Parts: sequence; C-alpha cells; structure tokens
Amino acid sequence: MTRPLIVLAIAVVLLSLIAATSEIDRAWLGGASHERRMPEFALPGVLDPRRVLRSTQITAKVSLVNIWATWCVPCRREHGMLMRVSRESGVPIFGLNFRDQRADARRWLESLGDPYRASGFDAEGVVARQLDVYGLPETLLIDADGRIAYRHVGALSEEVWRLHLQPSLARLRQATP
Repeated sequence: MTRPLIVLAIAVVLLSLIAATSEIDRAWLGGASHERRMPEFALPGVLDPRRVLRSTQITAKVSLVNIWATWCVPCRREHGMLMRVSRESGVPIFGLNFRDQRADARRWLESLGDPYRASGFDAEGVVARQLDVYGLPETLLIDADGRIAYRHVGALSEEVWRLHLQPSLARLRQATP
C-alpha cells in the first residue's frame, strides 16, 4: 500500500470511531433498554487514600462521574469545563482516576483545581472495566436510583454540556422527589 492510501485508511478508521462515539452517546440517553447501573465499589481517594470513595456516595443523588487520567490529553482539555460545571451547576461531580500514578493525579488536582466532590484512585482500572470504559475521558450522568442515564465519551465541551448533559440533568432533577 502506498503512503497516501495508508493515511486515508487511518483517517477512515478514526472518523468511524468518532461516529461510533456519537451513536453511543445517543443510545445511552434515557435508554431503558440499555439500562446500566453503577457497580458497587470502594476506592481509596486520590488526595487521601484513607478517604474512600464508595459507589453509594454517587448513587444517592443525581450526579456526574468523570473518568480521567493525567496522561490523557483530552482530559486536560476538558478540565476547565469540569471546573466551571462544578462551580455553576450544583451537580456533584465524582472522579475516577484511571490507571495513573497517585502522585501525578494529586499534583494535577492541586495545580489545576479539583472539580470533584471526591475522586477515587482506580489504579488497576477495575471499576472502569465494570463500566465498560474504553476511551478517556468519559462522563456519566447517574440518576438518583444509580442508573447510568447518559454516557459521553470524549472531552466534555460547552456544546456537549449545553445540548446533552444539562437538559438531561434538568429532566432527572425534575423527576427526582
């Protein structure tokens, strides 16, 4: 194969993955047939390993879960947006730090800011595997019954927040007594 054909083949594969990601987002939005629940877990905290993040903290109310890592370039790109959502929306955001070094993750949160109510250290990716995470970052909207109501694969942007997560969040809040 010639070099231009190889580049074209790679571009087609990447565009297919992007299109598939959009399909995943739509498929999970309010899809009872795709009902998934947060798995039960207890992870040591990123900042303090003695402060354990438990799944029950997340599933007790409508919340967001962001799966992130310091080695993930799109995670850095979305971090400012997470800070803004944390400040302005009132929705609790929980982090799952995926296959990272605790010292790196701690420095990240201390230097860039910490948008998370709590962030668990998933060093081996066990919880991420249970959630079928396949690309970072991923952001999950969890309803008050612990179901995953919406899944976004990729960096959280203003557009994704405004067009997808914010309206879904509003609907879930209205439905929750």
